[in-house]
Amino acid sequence: MVLDLGKGWDSEWVSNPSVVYNGFTFMMWYTGMDDNYVGSIGLATSVDGASWSRYSNNPVLKGAQDPCVIYEDGIYKMWYSGDANVGSSIGYATSQDGITWTRFTGNPVLSPGSFGSWDVGSLDQPSVVHQGSTYLMYYDASKSGSSGIGMATSKDGMHWTKTGQLPNGALGGWATLYEIGDVTSVNGSYVAVYWGGNHTLTQSIGIASSSDGVKWTPFEGNPILTPGPSSSWDGIAVLTPTLVHVRDQYYLYFSGWSYSQDLIITKIGMTILPATIPVPIPEFSSNITLTIAMTFAIIASLSIRKRFRI
Repeated sequence: MVLDLGKGWDSEWVSNPSVVYNGFTFMMWYTGMDDNYVGSIGLATSVDGASWSRYSNNPVLKGAQDPCVIYEDGIYKMWYSGDANVGSSIGYATSQDGITWTRFTGNPVLSPGSFGSWDVGSLDQPSVVHQGSTYLMYYDASKSGSSGIGMATSKDGMHWTKTGQLPNGALGGWATLYEIGDVTSVNGSYVAVYWGGNHTLTQSIGIASSSDGVKWTPFEGNPILTPGPSSSWDGIAVLTPTLVHVRDQYYLYFSGWSYSQDLIITKIGMTILPATIPVPIPEFSSNITLTIAMTFAIIASLSIRKRFRI
């Protein structure tokens, strides 16, 4: 576990990490909630990806959650979930330092569909990848208690066109319900880390690759990460993963759930992906060094408060 519950604004909920390595510093934006379960986005930083320090003036974006941040051309770009006039919608903000954010004046950039649409209920959990001249967004959407994964494309990250729903079973394997946590471009292909379950609290994390972002090949050893022992900080579920490329290594950050006095407790953990992706992946701890050599060739060749619907 790399980020525990905080005080004040993130005292009740710490989840949904989005991590960027800018070549010098690891920066993590995450969802925090106070005792009224009001969500905001905070920042933590690290020099090694394992030991983290919260920014002293958190939160950096109030009234928002589920951040997805990418860094390009010296600008941090964030897509996030936020309440709009109808249901929940997706907003966009930019920053030069990752601390002071400017919301796009045209927010929300993606809203629920019209009456009768499959995504008429709410949109959240955006994941954005930029490859070539196109931004591709995946988002979680709901309608009458059911949920699915939607897709949209954009040329500038601000003006989006919905392209449909990810086909049922596209990420199939061990579960019946899935949500995408993060999508990364690797050697011209897409790699997704996602989580799934079967209408229960128990959630596990899988990984899949795709050449077009629509048709996916799940890793045959999925799930790659499952909950820990029942008494551990991630004993109920592991979910909302994000993948970070650091030189010749890949770090996987995720939310872990546990019980305490009949309440769900959320914290953020980390794993290091081995070259062969064995199951289960050993969880990172302070006595494991960060010198594990590996490649990703095998893949390149291939909010209960988060509004999770059980």
